[in-house]
Amino acid sequence: MGCRLLKTPRVADEVLKLRDRVFEKTALSFSEKRNYLARVVRSDATAPDADLVQEVREEVDSEGNVKRVRKMVSKLEALNIDNKMIGHEHKDREVQASNPFMFLISLSKPGASLAQGDVASLPAIPSASVPAPVIIDAELVE
Repeated sequence: MGCRLLKTPRVADEVLKLRDRVFEKTALSFSEKRNYLARVVRSDATAPDADLVQEVREEVDSEGNVKRVRKMVSKLEALNIDNKMIGHEHKDREVQASNPFMFLISLSKPGASLAQGDVASLPAIPSASVPAPVIIDAELVE
């Protein structure tokens, strides 16, 4: 009987309306998503909220000391997601050659060095057509 009722246009429309209402109540709003991303960026690494911690593990070093390691949500990734949500991706801008942050990222790549001040051994600073460098994750060790 239920299958026959769902084939009726009036009943099918009402079921769709009910599904839409449930979705609207349970889905995160745009402002809720942006508030969470703001909390991630502004969080204190020494005392983070529980929902901002991705992983907690204990490690024992060679001296027998137990260290508690917490991996938090990436602040840089939260900034990237927020920029995409509001349309500030800055794809129209060229990367500045004098950007010191890009220089540090270049040094962190495998094989990069500053042997005898040889700048030619460093990877080239990416342009707008080349993907951005990999985000380096950091962990807080107690």
